[in-house]
Amino acid sequence: MNISGDSLLYAVALSLPFFLICLACYFKKKHSPHIGPFWKITIANILIFLILLSTLFLAFESYYRFIYDQSDSFGVTRVSGRWFNRYYHYNNLDLRDNIDYIKKKGGQARFTFLGDSFTAGHGIKNIEDRFANIIRKSKNKEWEIQVFAKNGLETGGELKTLKKAVNLGYEIDNVVLIYCLNDISDLVPNWNKTLHGMYQKAKKQGFLLKHSFFINTIYYRLRIGSNPKFSNYYNFVSEVYSSTLWNFQKDRIEIINNYVKDRGGVFHVIIFPFLHSFKTGYPYNNIHNKLSGFFQEKNIPYLDLLDIFEKYSSYNLTVNKFDAHPNEFAHSLAAKDILNFLEHKHSHSIEQ
Repeated sequence: MNISGDSLLYAVALSLPFFLICLACYFKKKHSPHIGPFWKITIANILIFLILLSTLFLAFESYYRFIYDQSDSFGVTRVSGRWFNRYYHYNNLDLRDNIDYIKKKGGQARFTFLGDSFTAGHGIKNIEDRFANIIRKSKNKEWEIQVFAKNGLETGGELKTLKKAVNLGYEIDNVVLIYCLNDISDLVPNWNKTLHGMYQKAKKQGFLLKHSFFINTIYYRLRIGSNPKFSNYYNFVSEVYSSTLWNFQKDRIEIINNYVKDRGGVFHVIIFPFLHSFKTGYPYNNIHNKLSGFFQEKNIPYLDLLDIFEKYSSYNLTVNKFDAHPNEFAHSLAAKDILNFLEHKHSHSIEQ
């Protein structure tokens, strides 16, 4: 009989408290009369401690294995991996959606949302609660909404995703780039190396780290929290915009803009702020100013969502304490503003 590592570990965790209780009872009945008071108390205390420890481990392991159902920012824990398996379902183009993408329908405007995990709905269990699907439901008979978004994509990957689809016959109409402030990160070799290293090490885990949901969760929370490259991630992103890499990033955005225009499409940009940073003032206004200045200079229609989000606390906007992605409420706020923006721009485009 083939028993998986997960089942084996949980069977041991389930049996251990009962085994220790039986051992304590056996010790009390058979051996305690023949042992001195000091050793009797010491052994009894050790057994009681082990019983309590094993019971606590069983409780936490059961909670993270069967009850806790949340994602985390980097998606590296067992719990987070299970979350994605449960709630991410893919269409004919291997993109997270509940409809297949087919040839463009006549009489309907097509809006292609191009983005990363914010757009894909990282942390959103019901796909109908992400902003793109909310807009689709609102404009069902008039617009065709399609979502070209994957976790981990940044500007370079988003351009490749769009080109790949076009090469397969995908027709461009309106392309909406959902720009997150960390979309510049793939230009930094050291960051790519750090992130790749973490995911590679996650594949080479020891038995406990691999099969215990509790130990796995605590380990990666501590590891990410204690690693300055992760704990200072957002400050690191801010510094990149002050380097020469910002010029390369502007070039890449302009390449996407020209690529869309050359194929008869209209290009728009939506800027998402870092939602975890509204506790004690928002420290990334300089990035928003740079992006706004660039889009104005290039006559690229854009919408900055900072204005609607800064009215709320991060607690009300993010998925959970360990996941800084937008929650259902944040998606609903974004959907309303994005829809108003696109309706205005689209009607203006038709008039012209």
